[in-house]
Amino acid sequence: MLACDALGPSSTQPILNWLERDSCARMIVDDDLLVHWINAAADEILRHTSAIRITNAKLRISKRELCDPFLQFVRGSGDGIAPFCLHVSFGEHLLLTGQRVRGTSAQHLTGLTLRRTTRRYLLYGDALETAFRLTSTERKVLESLFLGETADEVGDRLHMSVGTVRTHIRHIYNKVDVNSREAMFSKLLPYISYP
Repeated sequence: MLACDALGPSSTQPILNWLERDSCARMIVDDDLLVHWINAAADEILRHTSAIRITNAKLRISKRELCDPFLQFVRGSGDGIAPFCLHVSFGEHLLLTGQRVRGTSAQHLTGLTLRRTTRRYLLYGDALETAFRLTSTERKVLESLFLGETADEVGDRLHMSVGTVRTHIRHIYNKVDVNSREAMFSKLLPYISYP
């Protein structure tokens, strides 16, 4: 039981308002793909892709060969998180995860989370700077690393030598208390959101 269950029906609206403004794209559909709820982030994704859309209040997949597998994905979602991937355009996919929503209704509802696999992300830089005492330059270097850039590419983009970039990277490692990029990415994951 969730703590919010004890809050009662009058507290449901503030929770929904909060979820509506969440940067994580979320929606709830039933086994017939009827959309029961969608937040602004999910609506934004659907408005900018033709791979998946809402038509007559139902979620639709544009590629016919994926319609049945997608329906099976939604209907087969259980308590665990199940993934489904849609090709959107060259080099870009839409990753959907589904999980059954528990409720008192006899209707089977599935919560879907949508994530684009582009290089777009939201880095909570102010929180990073505060938590790890990063300088603004270290933050820029870190953002470039999250984009997958090499030290050479970071230097070119930020107009600094490769040696200076590597010095900034060492300072970041020291401040974050890690010894590798992999460890740094893992430790800083909570400071990143992929819309």
